[in-house]
Amino acid sequence: MIDSNLAVLLGRGWTYAPAISAVLFLGLVGGWSAVEDLGRRLIACRIGWRWYTVIVTIPLGIALVAAAIYSILGGQFSAALPVSFELPVPLALLIIVIRTLTDGVGEETAWRGVALPGLLTRMNAVTASLVLGVIWAAWHLPLFFTEGSVMANDSILLLFVLLPAESVVYTWVYQYTRGSVLAAALFHGLIGFFFCSDACRGGERTSRDHPSGVMVVSRRTRSRQIWPQPQ
Repeated sequence: MIDSNLAVLLGRGWTYAPAISAVLFLGLVGGWSAVEDLGRRLIACRIGWRWYTVIVTIPLGIALVAAAIYSILGGQFSAALPVSFELPVPLALLIIVIRTLTDGVGEETAWRGVALPGLLTRMNAVTASLVLGVIWAAWHLPLFFTEGSVMANDSILLLFVLLPAESVVYTWVYQYTRGSVLAAALFHGLIGFFFCSDACRGGERTSRDHPSGVMVVSRRTRSRQIWPQPQ
């Protein structure tokens, strides 16, 4: 296991490592024009109110369904609800902004900003999503071996099922928002925001949690989820 103090130091730079790598890669391969294009997609906010609704509704809906399933299986419904439900609205909005600008921008600049467009030129959307999902899952592996991490001692196999499946939804959002990296970053931030619950950590509240509500249910069932296929 990686010492938790070392993990904190590494984590300060780890969040933006994908984004920094992506920008450097584009600069070397595509030049300044490619970096500018990425920048435009990173601030592309005109995606339509329907897609903002979708981006909010999917994480919230999964969190509620996961809590319901958890209660049916014998757990306490309120324990599986997102801790964010208890926050004052101004604080909740601030946390969403912070999560979007940290985990969201830090990761999605690379995953959906650079990697996905490149994969889509070589394979269909579903295959590209699954390939990227495996890479995305592998990037999280150090968290499983870091003492004190929210993913420590969890199922690596489950991660490699969940993130490729989740990646399909990201691709769907990406395609229908005309490649908006901001939309993906917001989606990423909201997923983390809505999936912090007492049930995930056996009653211990955490400020950061797993990327899917299935992790809550898996405490009792090792469940799995299926996402719609993008067109």
